[in-house]
Formats: sequence, C-alpha cells, structure tokens
Amino acid sequence: YFQLADIMINREAALYKEADGWTEFRDFRIAKKVPESSEITSFYLEPVDGKPLPSFRPGQYISIQLFVPQLNHPQARQYSLSDKPRSDYYRISVKKEAGLDATEPGAEAHPGLVSNILHDLKKEGDIIKVSHPQGDFFLSDAEKQSSSPIVLLAAGVGLTPLTSILNTVLETESETQRKISFVHGARTSAARAFKPQIRELATKVPNLQTFFFTSHPAAEDKQGE
Repeated sequence: YFQLADIMINREAALYKEADGWTEFRDFRIAKKVPESSEITSFYLEPVDGKPLPSFRPGQYISIQLFVPQLNHPQARQYSLSDKPRSDYYRISVKKEAGLDATEPGAEAHPGLVSNILHDLKKEGDIIKVSHPQGDFFLSDAEKQSSSPIVLLAAGVGLTPLTSILNTVLETESETQRKISFVHGARTSAARAFKPQIRELATKVPNLQTFFFTSHPAAEDKQGE
C-alpha cells in the first residue's frame, strides 16, 4: 500500500510542478460558442484574470467544472483541446448527447447531462471553471519535429485532439514535404465537425491528404467526394 501511495504522491507532485503554480480551477469566460456540426459546438474560453495561458501539448485535455442545480454540487468533465496552443484562449468542442432536456426532473441521472447544460443553458459571457491542461495522449516535441509521415485517424467527436495536432503541425510544417493523412469516420455528414476547415487546409498544403467516411450517407452525399 505504501509503495503504491508513494508512486501516486510523486506523480501528483510532478503534475503540480508541470502546472507551474496553476493547481486549482480558474475562472474562464465563454467568449464564443460556434456550432461545428449538428451535434458538436466549439466553446472559446478566455481567462477572466486576463493572464496569458500556458501552452500545452497538442492532444491534451482540460477539465471544466460547473455547478449543477439538480445535484446541488459542482461537476467536472474532461474535454480535449481542439485547436493549436494559444495564449489568449482555449477551445474545446463538445458533442451534445441527444434526447435529453437538462431542465427536466431526473436529468441528473443521464450521462450526457453536463454536455447538454453546456449546449443549452450556458451562454456567451457565462463563467465556468477550468483546470490546467493535462493528458498523456499528445504529439511529442520529438514527433512534431520529425520528418516521418503522420496518420491522424478518428471517428465521431474523437477528432477533437487530432484537430489540435493537425493545426499545430501545419503551423510549422506547411512548407515541408512531410506527408500527413487525416482520416475521419462519422455517422452522417451533418454530424461531422471541421470538414470545411480541414478541406481548406488541404487545398493550401499539398502534403495533406484528407479522407472522410460516412456510415449513413444522405441522399445528397456522393460517393468519392
């Protein structure tokens, strides 16, 4: 027990050190809400104190905390950062779990409660609490500087950390010959986030190839496009 406790205590201390003093939740303002698809909305989060934000490794996540009246208690959820590191805001892109009214009795038992609160009840200008970025799924500095090909493969809302990786890599790699493949599967075209932005990147960066798959194509979808 004490050996395990020692491992966990040391790891916690290392995480606190990496956070460079940011060890509690900070107040952030929802500066902007942008619908990205029929079920995914991006939230642009700016620190209320106005201090520059620390960088993060593309692929990492933040925890957000908000008060849930039905539970009379704050709830925390983790969401991947969906854009390249910036000093003025963080962006998360959240999927709304369908079939729930967050204001109805019994909504607190639904696993998608917090995402529904974010989509339906939180407005631009509202304050939520945000943690320091964390996570072990990311593109390392060595991988970022490598010339090896990159394949970014995801389904559904799983594309959010890969979008952060893609935007970060292209910021420094757009003039190189490094090959990048972005592969994404979605149930429908309407549910797919960021397709216009990723397609636009592909027109500007010759070494970026994009592949989009749809399991339930609509009448207007065309095979091969």
